[in-house]
Formats: sequence, structure tokens, C-alpha cells
Amino acid sequence: MDCIEQAKRLYVISVESAKRHSLLTYEESLTILGYGAGVHEDALTDGLKLLLIACLTSGLPPLTSILVSKDERSSSVTIDPIDQWSSDIQGIFNYTTWPEVEEIDWNYVWDNRKQLSDIHGTRGYLNNIVHQQNTKITRIRPVVKYIEDDDSDDDPFGGGIAMRA
Repeated sequence: MDCIEQAKRLYVISVESAKRHSLLTYEESLTILGYGAGVHEDALTDGLKLLLIACLTSGLPPLTSILVSKDERSSSVTIDPIDQWSSDIQGIFNYTTWPEVEEIDWNYVWDNRKQLSDIHGTRGYLNNIVHQQNTKITRIRPVVKYIEDDDSDDDPFGGGIAMRA
């Protein structure tokens, strides 16, 4: 499954979860998406990044906020300060006009992901997470760290190679 397909599928299961007013763990997401046992939540990283930008570009609440770690029951992919997270969750749960997945222009979001990241206040987020302290993103914990490597083909968002922190 490529990044766009993963983001689209994450969108669908996140909207379903939001309509039920429930959080969704990364582990549950991996299972629903058909990943085998033992696959680490990092397998969702690029799809979650694209989902966040798709939501912001489409004027939707950031669905990535309801995707949480099983142990911590908190999100690692959101653009809001920690103290605002609970309020954001309620906003997502109360949102009622979610578009169908195909109503979002995923190809546009993919083709323009770096520029859209910068436009929506997540400057550098899709380029290299190592620069997060200089952005408006205050909620991302270093699940993975990125090493500068502009020649890397491993990171579809450019600028780094993911390594376990």
C-alpha cells in the first residue's frame, strides 16, 4: 500500500472512530489496515503525515489527533499544544460534515505536500521532523528521529532517514 492509499484508509477508519466518539490506537489501525502481527506503529508515519495535511488543506479538524498510542493514550501527530488536545478531541467528535474519502483531492495533497505543510503552520514537518522545535508543532514526540540525508529515497517527504530513537 502506498502513502496515498494508507492516508485514505486512515481517513476512513478515523472518521468512523470520530463518529463513534472513540479514540483509535495505532495498533488497532495497523490491524484494520491488514498489517501482520509485530508491525511497529512507525509503519503508519507517512500516511499519518499526509492525512494531517489533507485534513488541514480541506478545512477539516486534524483527525490524526484521535489516533493514539496504546500505552500513553495520547496522539503523537497533531499540530496543537498539549493543553489544547482534549478540546481538539471534542471538536473532532462533534464535527458532523466529514466528506467522503474521494471528495478530498489526495493527489493534489501528495503533489504539494511540502508546500501545504508550510502553508498550514506545520513548516518543515513534512521535510524533516528534526526541526520541530522551530515550528508551531508542539505535540509531536520523537517516536523516530531523522538524520539529515537529502539524497535519501527512503523518506517520501524528503530530508531524512527514519531511525528508532
